[in-house]
Amino acid sequence: MKPLSSIITALAIMGSGIFANEAKAEDPTPIIDMTDLSTDNVSVSLNMGSKHVQQSSYYDWFSNEKIPYNETNPGLGIQYDFATVASKSARLYVTAGGYENSFYETTYYAGLGIVTDNHRFLGPRLDFGAELHATHGYRTLDGDKPAILPLPHLFAEYEIKKNFNLRVGYLPSHIGEKLGFIPDGEAVDVITFSANYKFGN
Repeated sequence: MKPLSSIITALAIMGSGIFANEAKAEDPTPIIDMTDLSTDNVSVSLNMGSKHVQQSSYYDWFSNEKIPYNETNPGLGIQYDFATVASKSARLYVTAGGYENSFYETTYYAGLGIVTDNHRFLGPRLDFGAELHATHGYRTLDGDKPAILPLPHLFAEYEIKKNFNLRVGYLPSHIGEKLGFIPDGEAVDVITFSANYKFGN
């Protein structure tokens, strides 16, 4: 009986090993894959300007007059890609920076973003993304500057040449009304313009 029991034990061990290997082979790719820490994941962005769609000026409650929106918005930001999503079809990143806002004051922000990767249409690379910023620097109608205001940002990214992209963004209308720094009835859609350069390969 000993030889027979030994054979059965050996077959059981071999079978468990085969099934374990098959299970490993069929394991799906992780939805989120953390990238290696590297300067290759770092980008810098240059904020350039904006366009306010519905109207070009706003009513300032402090001066009691109409003031043109500031559409020259210089600023500088940094972006760090920390993970890829769905077999590297998109990147997750953190971002932070500052710029001169539409009301001629400085705004600082930090946030999270996601952008598609390696999507090519009609030759040039064209990707799409979204960010959610925690911002400081927008003055509310009562004159305060809250510590944090959430601000969503959608954008399209067009590759001019390797590692250099132009971004056209969109801030949805009524966001300013909801957050309390634009009077009711004066909401505008805002188109933003920036350039982005990625270090490394």
